[in-house]
Amino acid sequence: MKRTLLLAACVWTLAVGTPAFGRNIQCDKQVKYCYSKDPRLSVGDKVGIVNEAGELEAVGVVKGVGMKTGQTRGIEIEQAFSPISASSQVVLLSDHEKSDYKDKYPIAHAPADMTLGLSLGYASVGSGAGIPGQEASIHGGMRLSDHYDLIGRVGMLSVQGPVRIYTGLDFTSPQLSVLSFGLLGGVRYHTSPSRPFTLQTELGVGVMSVHSTLGKSIELNDKHLDETKFKNGINPYLRWGLAGVYNYGAWHFDGGFAVSAVGQATVNALILGATYDLTYVTGASE
Repeated sequence: MKRTLLLAACVWTLAVGTPAFGRNIQCDKQVKYCYSKDPRLSVGDKVGIVNEAGELEAVGVVKGVGMKTGQTRGIEIEQAFSPISASSQVVLLSDHEKSDYKDKYPIAHAPADMTLGLSLGYASVGSGAGIPGQEASIHGGMRLSDHYDLIGRVGMLSVQGPVRIYTGLDFTSPQLSVLSFGLLGGVRYHTSPSRPFTLQTELGVGVMSVHSTLGKSIELNDKHLDETKFKNGINPYLRWGLAGVYNYGAWHFDGGFAVSAVGQATVNALILGATYDLTYVTGASE
């Protein structure tokens, strides 16, 4: 659904904006020269390279024709603001836009290459009638592409509350205490991080070490701990989250929710977090 909305926004932007030329763009790693096969580009044309979000990644001048093949136009990059995306397009800057293109197009910023963040959450654990818990994690990200990151999390889940158990004679509500530590890896998708407000979603899988007790009776623990859906030891760990993000320079503040499965137990959490950009993709001008 998010992909469809994003595509619709891009189509609308292109429909009402400056006419765009071909999307077949190739650039060198230093972002000094790019090549386009659009035959409408002529030597001397001032052009901009714009990403899917309508942000200006670079400006340059068409310097030659036939540098690779008879249909290839060579564009010398005069100023690069960020790495050029594979899906970017070339737009022609008319005479009156040459001096004020930065006012017409938002400037793209170099995306983060490595990130580090902290998340805290208030959880409701689906054991019995549901008991409260807290979730915390430290996460690191590594850029895969414009919209995807690899992500790793080291997390903690703490649960403490009464759970209703049938002992065979009657019902009782002993205290369930759970302290768990988990490790997972996965993929995060996000819309353009250079926008003030963006969306991101994340899916990860891993393992969690569970340490739980039920009441003060050894008999309760031996006979009824499994009924709480928590099992001591190593359990499979699955986590999915969705959040809105406010981007402020190198900082990204998020709020949303996450749904996790720890063994047979389900954890729903409201999450607040912050992420910091450690390093940036090279090849972009300041």
